[in-house]
Amino acid sequence: MSDRRGLAESLADLGASLRRAPSVKERILREIAEAGAARIVRPAAWYQRRPVRAVASIAACAALIAVVWAAVGGGDARRAFAAAIDRVTRARTFYCRTTSEFTKSDGRREVCETVYMFKEPDLERIEFLSGVPRPGEVLITDYGRRRQLTLQPDDRSAGLMDISTTYAVDDKTGNLRLTRLSMHERDQLLSLSARAVEDLGHAEVDGQSVRVLQAREPKRVITVWLRAQTGLPVKLLIELPEKQLRIEYASIRIDEELDDALFSVEPPADYALFKGGAYSPGPEDMQKVMAKMRRLAVACAVYSEKSNGQFPRELADLVQVKAAGISAEAIQTILAPEDQPDGPPVILYRQPRAGRDWGAEIMLYQAFDEWPADGLMVVGFADGHCRAVNKQEFEELMR
Repeated sequence: MSDRRGLAESLADLGASLRRAPSVKERILREIAEAGAARIVRPAAWYQRRPVRAVASIAACAALIAVVWAAVGGGDARRAFAAAIDRVTRARTFYCRTTSEFTKSDGRREVCETVYMFKEPDLERIEFLSGVPRPGEVLITDYGRRRQLTLQPDDRSAGLMDISTTYAVDDKTGNLRLTRLSMHERDQLLSLSARAVEDLGHAEVDGQSVRVLQAREPKRVITVWLRAQTGLPVKLLIELPEKQLRIEYASIRIDEELDDALFSVEPPADYALFKGGAYSPGPEDMQKVMAKMRRLAVACAVYSEKSNGQFPRELADLVQVKAAGISAEAIQTILAPEDQPDGPPVILYRQPRAGRDWGAEIMLYQAFDEWPADGLMVVGFADGHCRAVNKQEFEELMR
């Protein structure tokens, strides 16, 4: 993500513990929905974890909505969807509550609940309700003021981050840009091709009269509830029986008034503020490297999901998986120095080793001849998070 790939990059990318480099394909793609928060997101200190989660979170959200709309169309139902899609793309606010239920590799059933909302042009709020390391955590981002507030209601603590130097990667070019609010999931709706839709008639949801449409495919069933009066979706349900995955988007509100107070980045007076005020996530050059690594990590996660859990042997292999959303040219740009497009890679990749803890397995690291003079180097782990490590820690993790 933004910006704004499924329970894989979050989902642990609405697909994401819908974790943030705000909205990580910044927006992570999202059909990874099945992998789940537990597999790609490793718990860390909340103030370190935030960028990755946001990404995943929103990415997930966007991805799943895209999946739903991609599966519908045909006749009157198709026209109803077309009308809803047109309305959605012109909406300035969005709200939904996502509940994802999936079975982990150990057979345990896990449920993740997230509330996601945005208000154009710069405001975003994510509430992590359950199925995450810190239930109740709230992440509010004001891209206009370049501030991001994290709230922990359980211990009344808050963190206010200055995101003036937080970046995301442009998927088409591979170039860096400042993070920003992404409406990718909405924009995607118009370009999705439609398939057959079965009209199941009318029903009632939350006291509202709704129209029920369903798309059945070999591996998934997608059901959409539309408000009878407006044609806008009020609920979406995606079921993947083979993967024992169920994702529900409920309480969908499009182009409805959202209180500005929900998006305030002013820390509550009764919360203990981390570092006493707005803090920087780190040097700008380090943030740029992390943004590049997070985008590559998302692509690697998508590749893994589409390749039976196998990571690419080398980054060039990512182009073989369309869902990774990254081209050979973009990869080259990401790896090259900003001022030397044709220069040698500044980021190196090593294929994660089987059986290792993804949260401690270095997958990406800065290229170097001599260890950095400041004693720290950025590394990216197989679970998608990035951080700076010293030489001793790097050598231990690389063993």
